[in-house]
Order: sequence, then structure tokens, then C-alpha cells
Amino acid sequence: MMVKDLGPRFILKGSKGTFTKYGIDPQEDALKKGLMPNTQNWGEEKKKDWGIIDIIIEDEQGNYQIETLPGNYMGFYDNVYDVIINNEKIMVKPEEARNVIKIIELAFKKNITKLQL
Repeated sequence: MMVKDLGPRFILKGSKGTFTKYGIDPQEDALKKGLMPNTQNWGEEKKKDWGIIDIIIEDEQGNYQIETLPGNYMGFYDNVYDVIINNEKIMVKPEEARNVIKIIELAFKKNITKLQL
């Protein structure tokens, strides 16, 4: 927010590759512009913002652009409604949401530990 050039939004590094992703979910900008989730092309991201994976497969290195799947914030809330009103099956189980929060908290904790060294 306070730098001239923004860096990647996500970087995932492994022993055989790296996935790098710039930009934020396009749903955020669309909502700020007053668009609604039923708008045509909702949640679709421009090709320039797709992630890049640099990976070694069977001893060959490759660099590939990975298309971002369209987002759908409302799908989550539609499902919560259906669970409460129509007794549907919940798509995101509470323990799954808890695990995601735990992973994020652990990442922050590890990052803070590195900064304190």
C-alpha cells in the first residue's frame, strides 16, 4: 500500500517449483465499482494477472501461466442460506475454515519470528 511497485500477492515455493501470483481478486474492484455478482464475466481475471508456475517435471524445467478460475464470493453465502433454510449440505465445513485460519496465523507467526531475528 505504501510502496511504488507492488510485489507478488502470493509466492508458493517448493523443492521442485515456485508459483507466483500478482494482483488481487477482481471481485473486490468490481464490488467497489458497484457491480453485482450476477454481472457478466463476474470474477474473471485478465490474462496478464494469471499466476506463473516455474516447475521441474521429470527433470525438465518449464514456466507456465496458470489461468485463474473466476471467483464467486456469493456462492459461499448462497450455500450458508441453503444450509439454514433448505437443510442442504454445507460446502465449507467449520473445521476446514478453522484450518485455513490456523495456516494463515502460523504463516504470520513464522514471518514475525523471522523479523525478530
